[in-house]
Amino acid sequence: MVKKICLYATLYNTAWRIPIYSAYVFKSPNIGRGDAWFIEPQLDSINEPCMRAEGPNNGNNQAVNSDCVGSNYDKGHLYPVQHTNNHLSMLATSTLTNAAPQNLNFNRGQWSTHEKAVILDLQSCDEAYVVTGVVPDINLRIPTNNPRVTVSKYYWRATCCKKGQTFRGKGYFGPDNNGKVQSLPITGPTGLQQKLINDYQVTGIIIFPGGCN
Repeated sequence: MVKKICLYATLYNTAWRIPIYSAYVFKSPNIGRGDAWFIEPQLDSINEPCMRAEGPNNGNNQAVNSDCVGSNYDKGHLYPVQHTNNHLSMLATSTLTNAAPQNLNFNRGQWSTHEKAVILDLQSCDEAYVVTGVVPDINLRIPTNNPRVTVSKYYWRATCCKKGQTFRGKGYFGPDNNGKVQSLPITGPTGLQQKLINDYQVTGIIIFPGGCN
């Protein structure tokens, strides 16, 4: 089952217990990160509309903090803290519905460097939009003693920059076979959309309807 979660847009898979994507409007960042992590109680049929600290009755349909303890995986943000520009947005990214298990060396190395490069690429845009998603490794779950949270096979990101009347799109995914972040176009036979169609095994993926190629 998939669920839509708001403030920024997230589509969450409760069977995998990871998000499929998070989409957000990019603003030039100027905020530090916090260390707290939250859950979305409504996913566990608790009648609360807002994220909060996890409790004893959480985790049926989402990951919890303990799932990554002792693994080689970080809780990898889709909407990253370093792309936020105010305290509320920073807190909103720190929910486990905005994270998937990501190889810790890649998360802290190549992917973090990529996220900084995206800031430099988008900060001169009049408007900028970002969609970041996860392609799961459906044969790999954590924790080992209770495998329930699907690990990411790779992360992908698409950006759309509007400057004047011109739109410019870029696609990325990683890690590739060499543990790097690869750049690629969004559309076309070798683009990100086609790669996601192949790897998700679905049809009709359009990341930016209306055009940002």
